[in-house]
Amino acid sequence: MDKILYITPYLPFPNNKAANLFISKRIELLSKEFNIDLLSITNGSYDTDISKYKINKYINNFDFIIRKKVNVFDMLKTLLKKEMLFNTLSVKIIDKINTLLQQQEYKYIIIEHSYLASFILKNIPKISSKAVIVFHNIETDYFKDLFQKTSIFNPKKYFYYLEYRGCKRLEDKLFSKNIKAFLFLSEQDLIFVKKKTRNKNLLLSTTINFNLKNHWDTKKEYDLLYMGQLDNERNLHGLKWFIKDVYSGISHLSFAIAGRGDISHIQKIIKNYNNIDLIGEVENLDDIFAKSKITVLPIFNTIGVQTKLFDALSQGNILICTQDAIKGTPFKNKQHLIVAKDKEEFKSQILQVIDDIETYKYIYKNLEEFQKSFNDKKLLVDMKRSLYEK
Repeated sequence: MDKILYITPYLPFPNNKAANLFISKRIELLSKEFNIDLLSITNGSYDTDISKYKINKYINNFDFIIRKKVNVFDMLKTLLKKEMLFNTLSVKIIDKINTLLQQQEYKYIIIEHSYLASFILKNIPKISSKAVIVFHNIETDYFKDLFQKTSIFNPKKYFYYLEYRGCKRLEDKLFSKNIKAFLFLSEQDLIFVKKKTRNKNLLLSTTINFNLKNHWDTKKEYDLLYMGQLDNERNLHGLKWFIKDVYSGISHLSFAIAGRGDISHIQKIIKNYNNIDLIGEVENLDDIFAKSKITVLPIFNTIGVQTKLFDALSQGNILICTQDAIKGTPFKNKQHLIVAKDKEEFKSQILQVIDDIETYKYIYKNLEEFQKSFNDKKLLVDMKRSLYEK
């Protein structure tokens, strides 16, 4: 079997965030056709013992590099170069990759996220023709969106602008390189990049190993669940809206809020609610989804595809979300999930389906059909035809 070097900007384990699950499932899928070496970047806060996790059985070799700490001198240097301020990627990454390239012959090198790909290809340009770059979103749009929506009185606004400027330079250079292929989770992102690059090998991989689980039960610990990074500006905006405008009118329902990041902003707005459980970071997403009936995803003006949307649907939970949450995905309202156009509809849909077994069965059946049409075999065939046979 041919070999792939798979490089990630964070550990794809434990299963405590949707992005980790996506990478793990993609690796599981590719392991059916390729031997995979995994190289991950980490800040050192997580256990690096991969043997504890399911992903280990799909990996031949695993290694990791600790991110460097950024000091004022580093920030000034990157500021003058108009690059991203908080570049914590170390040259040790380049040294490690060069060592692996000397030891192994890789047919493809898959790199998650554009900023990591830009750093690697800038230092090792010879691997561009083997590189497959995975976009979770367009980083430029992500920081531009944060910049535009942050108050001028918030110091973060100027940080977001500088990061946007740095990302734009990196991504523009990336789109001009002779890259083997770009892989997108969102059709919107694919269309966006298509206008910026001559590269014709743009792949859409919206679903990766969509393993539907039947967790439905009307007797659960939580009626509602929100899962997402809790100090992300866009997530906070949607969650605050949901608590203030939706949950305040149905506060008799139990509501779990889970995710990584600073929870202090959330603590302030839930202090008067008795049925909200602010869990924070969880070790295993499956556990918290299994304890919840309905997953809510209040997202506005989203950039890229919401990986947590796929994760929630794969758990067999009813998902109620805003229109923006399903942009760039193949999911349909009232067929795979429920889209609420405003706060009143969000409220009424929750109350309508909270204990409605028939609605659950209908949506679950549609998700089963969806799973059949986007199964592993089809995706592998599409990827091999589009990429690996060229």
